Amino acid sequence: MNKTTGIVIGTGATIGLTLLVTHLVKTGVTAGKLDIMLEDFSFTTKGVSGLGISIPNITFHAKMKINNPTANDLTISQPYLKVFYKDDNSPIGESPASDTKYTLKAKQPTPIDVFVEFASVKVLPQMPDLLKYMLKRAIGAPSTRNVKVEMQVSGNGLNQTVKQNVAI
Repeated sequence: MNKTTGIVIGTGATIGLTLLVTHLVKTGVTAGKLDIMLEDFSFTTKGVSGLGISIPNITFHAKMKINNPTANDLTISQPYLKVFYKDDNSPIGESPASDTKYTLKAKQPTPIDVFVEFASVKVLPQMPDLLKYMLKRAIGAPSTRNVKVEMQVSGNGLNQTVKQNVAI
């Protein structure tokens, strides 16, 4: 290998490494720094009638705030949420797929709302008294149950998942 070839290879390697480090600073390092907060997790019910019975559909409303402490704006997809009851590995609800994008402004929090809807009949095997519990909650009874919410945020080359237990 002559001296010119060595210089060209060395320069190419330096440029490639610089581009890689720049990409990691803008994306991968940011993933560990996003602060994903679930500020409120409430529910509403809506009855679905058929065959003489009414089965409520439950919609969980997640009010999130994602803080981007970096110096760069980031674009993410709508966060994907899964809701679990107790230690069961099967979610009782998941947010629908969405093409919605959000821009997380540099050095500030961005509010994001995500809805998770599911039919009660899918939850009853895990929580047989769900209907009774939700009716009590709807008339003002205090919360005595918790669910685990798994929030996945992705975009700009980052992928971050945060889990939080919340009262329902």
